[in-house]
Amino acid sequence: MSIADRIDDYRIHFGGEAGAEKAEEVVAIWRRTVQEDRAEDEIELAAPFQRHFTSRGTGLPANFCLALTPTKALAFKFNPRNSGHPLFVKPRQIGKLAAEWPREALRVSEVDPGPMSVNVTFEVDSGAGSDSIPCRTPRLAINPAAGVMITELGGTLPDS
Repeated sequence: MSIADRIDDYRIHFGGEAGAEKAEEVVAIWRRTVQEDRAEDEIELAAPFQRHFTSRGTGLPANFCLALTPTKALAFKFNPRNSGHPLFVKPRQIGKLAAEWPREALRVSEVDPGPMSVNVTFEVDSGAGSDSIPCRTPRLAINPAAGVMITELGGTLPDS
């Protein structure tokens, strides 16, 4: 499924608040910001997430930007302080690389919507089993980058 198809899927679920052009623009801004600022490889997608504070020992900072290349999943330290978050990101918000996995080792196993945010559980297959990383992200109605990332990693978007 292409990125355009994933954006269409996002729009079907949450199209009321973000027009198609705006959703595409936000997804492109996140991708371009990480590409220009931090990545050596071609970035296909990027989106913000927050690790649940009860999930220590994951190797991830509390706030991170997840980025996908054709072969890798990269997690960068992320500073969410920006009045436009999550619709806009500035290069200074993307920090150092915190974790890296083969892209095929990362998937979304659970999506649970809440009133202000969405809980997302990532599973990382380490070869000797899988590790769960419970996270959250701002509500998907204003967060197309995360919505597209969730579907790209095998998650199902909840109904709006």
